[in-house]
Amino acid sequence: MSARAVVSGERLAFHDLFRFEPPPPKPRSEGLNMCLDDGMGIAATRDLFEVVGEYVDSIRLGRGTAALFPRSWVLEKAALCREFDVDMMTGGPLYEVAVARDAVREFLEESRDLGFTSIEFSENIISIPVEETLSHVKVATDLGLDVYFEYGRKYPGTSPLDVDEAEDRIGTLLEAGVTRITVERAEVDLVVHDHPHVLVELAERVGLGNLIFEAGPRKIEYCELLMSLLGPAKVNLGNIALQPPNALDGILILVNARRGLDRSVDYQFVRDVWGGPVNDGDPAAHG
Repeated sequence: MSARAVVSGERLAFHDLFRFEPPPPKPRSEGLNMCLDDGMGIAATRDLFEVVGEYVDSIRLGRGTAALFPRSWVLEKAALCREFDVDMMTGGPLYEVAVARDAVREFLEESRDLGFTSIEFSENIISIPVEETLSHVKVATDLGLDVYFEYGRKYPGTSPLDVDEAEDRIGTLLEAGVTRITVERAEVDLVVHDHPHVLVELAERVGLGNLIFEAGPRKIEYCELLMSLLGPAKVNLGNIALQPPNALDGILILVNARRGLDRSVDYQFVRDVWGGPVNDGDPAAHG
């Protein structure tokens, strides 16, 4: 029996003893883990999915990675993702090149034919009229593809994200059929430490479940702060390390944190079920 079968269909280890809640079944609407995949091999991907596939909601072949491999490889990768109910997404720069080449429909059709289930739209470099973006969203959704729109500036300078402007644009995109909005990492960089209320207000206005926050890669403190601000079980996190799964911002660390069983969330599950005196070195002992 594979590890995947145990995770998805069998009683989990220690279930009778501790009664840990299993993850909500896929497709989930909150607590999503979008992982960054820059070309992990097929065998390595299968091995990883057999261990943590139940916790991976989507992988994004970041940047232009999807265009670096033969079609047969991409098709095999897509088939593996379908087997484990993992969404496979292109990186935004491919969409931008398609816009520049006036080949958006051809790009979307090829993405569908290669087995991608989602497309990332971004405007990191390009700037096009909103109406044109919305027309591209319609083409994608008509082809059966989910659209994830990366909102925010790649080079934001020093001015924090304007929540009023973001609410208006995001509302238009969601109404047009965009599945979720990915909040650009550079925008998170600008506010997560000194102006975290900006992210909280944005989530309150447009709905936390409509957003994925780019927390990684290599930014475990962002994962910790976002879970603290928006709830470890509910916030959707993006650019999570796919390999190794036990990296500081890897999928296994985050799944434990979402349960309250990691330092990053102050071992909250243990505190909740304990209720007795805490270790003298624990800050809570002196609070």
